[in-house]
Amino acid sequence: MVYSNILHALGWLILVIAVAMAVPLVFAFASADAKAFSAFSLSFLFTLFSAGGLIMAFRGTEASLTKRDLLPFIAAGWAAMSFFGALPFFTIHPDASFTGAVFESVSGITTTGATVFETLDDKSRALILWRAILQWLGGWGSVFLGAAVFASFGIGGMSLRLSPLTRGETTNPLQRLRSTATEIGRIYTTLTLVGLLVIWASGVPAFDAVCLTLSAVSTGGFVPTDAGLSAYEGVAPKFWLMVLMCLGAISFATHRQVVRTGLRAVREDPEVLYFFNLVLAATLVIWVVTLIQAPGHGDILSTLFAVISLVTTTGWLPHEAAWIERTSPVFL
Repeated sequence: MVYSNILHALGWLILVIAVAMAVPLVFAFASADAKAFSAFSLSFLFTLFSAGGLIMAFRGTEASLTKRDLLPFIAAGWAAMSFFGALPFFTIHPDASFTGAVFESVSGITTTGATVFETLDDKSRALILWRAILQWLGGWGSVFLGAAVFASFGIGGMSLRLSPLTRGETTNPLQRLRSTATEIGRIYTTLTLVGLLVIWASGVPAFDAVCLTLSAVSTGGFVPTDAGLSAYEGVAPKFWLMVLMCLGAISFATHRQVVRTGLRAVREDPEVLYFFNLVLAATLVIWVVTLIQAPGHGDILSTLFAVISLVTTTGWLPHEAAWIERTSPVFL
């Protein structure tokens, strides 16, 4: 194993974090948030110089990246993304612990959705946006991990499921990583942009629509306000969030096939059929149990939302469905 190969590839990954960090940086400037702008400027410059240093110091080694370098690269990549992702949290709130900042970053990168923040409404909007972006990057990274790395090793049959996403098998691993990242990114970005438009059109404020879309597509679970999903009235926002969570949970190889062959790819995919059958069965069972144990609380739409949220590991539970925790804890 030659570590210079891994460090060079790691530089490109850190560069992705730096580019993503530019979004809340510009947002902080546009919203005249001086504290956030200063914090993101420092974090952005440090991340950018770190990425550039690795890329320049080890340039020329990418051609020698081997298949066995992929797993240590992924391990180092998750650690690096978590570290650099934590910088804005710590620089905006230097009185907080760096451990808490790293926890928030790791929670976003891994799309876990847990948070150390007791309140959100008093936090910088730029920082809330950064949390959502970290989740979005984590969702992209998870799909990328399966398609580019696990599939190449044939782990769990992923080479069969995700092979349409891994192109350029005869090229060196770094070029294949870039090719796969581009292929996944194209699908992921399209879902995100379309989702943003429909969530915004359903009456959700623009900033919240961005954060919720990034969270739903990545199946992460962060929310932009203390009120959570109860801040958005009407059926439309929750309906489109359900759609986005389902799309984010379905195999991206299936999405690619839908673009090429139409909805026939969905009907022929046993994984998709199993997913929707599971959602339907769980919804009906929990709804019936709720009608029996808590008459008057059996809102089937809220039940469906809660089931989709839990099956996709997003973890949103609207206040209308809070009774599910009491009536169906086993299913949770």
